[in-house]
Amino acid sequence: MIIDCHAHVSAPVELWAYKASLLSHRGSHGRGKVNVTDDQIRHAVEKHKESFPPPHLPYIDLVGTKMQLVSPRPFQLMHSEPQAKLVQWFHEEVNNIIHRETELYPDRFIGIAGIPTVRDNPLDIAIAELERCVNELGFKGTL
Repeated sequence: MIIDCHAHVSAPVELWAYKASLLSHRGSHGRGKVNVTDDQIRHAVEKHKESFPPPHLPYIDLVGTKMQLVSPRPFQLMHSEPQAKLVQWFHEEVNNIIHRETELYPDRFIGIAGIPTVRDNPLDIAIAELERCVNELGFKGTL
């Protein structure tokens, strides 16, 4: 069995729109939420035609991968963003999407958490998110 221990989430475009919204209003409109259906998540994993390489699930099938440890895409995580609440909110939403993918594809994906760390800020929010991901979402590790 081939297990890929380094894979990144293939998320619906609504996640990236959420990030853009957070950055544009700097949190002044509140946290918000990524509202997507299971079908939208399946589409991102199975059928996203604009992507290269091919869509996520067909691609890992092609190369013989049976299981992946899925984590956020690091360059998207805004660790250099000075507003800790934006980093926290985005990490929580991307981890929620990863969790939903692991629920939809339990034999294919294992969740690996992204942790919201921000320079010159205490690690309280990072520890809280790690605990949430392990204890509530069933993740097996973190980046």
